[in-house]
Amino acid sequence: MSFKIPYILLALFLLCVFFAAGKNVVQTFAVADMAALNNLVPQPMDYLWELNTRREAPDRNKIRIYADYYEHLIHVFPSLWDAYGVLGYCYHYLNDDPKAIKYLTMAIKEHPDNFWNYYNLAAIDINGSRYHEALGTLRTALGLPAISSIKRIFTSQYVYLPLLEPGDKEALGLCAKHLNEMYKSAFVIAQILNQAAVNNEAQEMMRKIKPELYAF
Repeated sequence: MSFKIPYILLALFLLCVFFAAGKNVVQTFAVADMAALNNLVPQPMDYLWELNTRREAPDRNKIRIYADYYEHLIHVFPSLWDAYGVLGYCYHYLNDDPKAIKYLTMAIKEHPDNFWNYYNLAAIDINGSRYHEALGTLRTALGLPAISSIKRIFTSQYVYLPLLEPGDKEALGLCAKHLNEMYKSAFVIAQILNQAAVNNEAQEMMRKIKPELYAF
């Protein structure tokens, strides 16, 4: 007499086999993603911080390395919204403003307390002569307390903090000083934008202003 396995038990057995196999596949891909991410870490990591403090011209080849890293970072960790803002900065200097706007907008949606994302988005709009949009964005940026952006930087364990020069005890002071300068710059630009709608001289001034973007 042959022994017949009930269909329900057979189905459960096959389900367990497929689940275990699927789990192993997922784990394999996760390990591969992390290995790839580790290999993409830019060296030196503080290059963007140096650009902020020294105001040097960005090196497109180095920026491409950062863009590749942050693309993979958000692939592995899609909720690291600070990375979207830095990625938007990178794509601007890779001459891809549509992507820059996309990522900056996503960062703003999730973290609406970071001055830098608004400032960078406004800078792109100014460079594209979209003055009305830029004015609205700068007004929002100027309404944010500066401390919120400082806190964002110094609590961003996986995005902003690694970009700072390791062991730099002056980093907090330099970040605060730079942020204060850019608030002043944003205020002046907003005043000119506000006048540009009715003032020919202000319009001419705006055509000459080419604001730079900053990683943070």
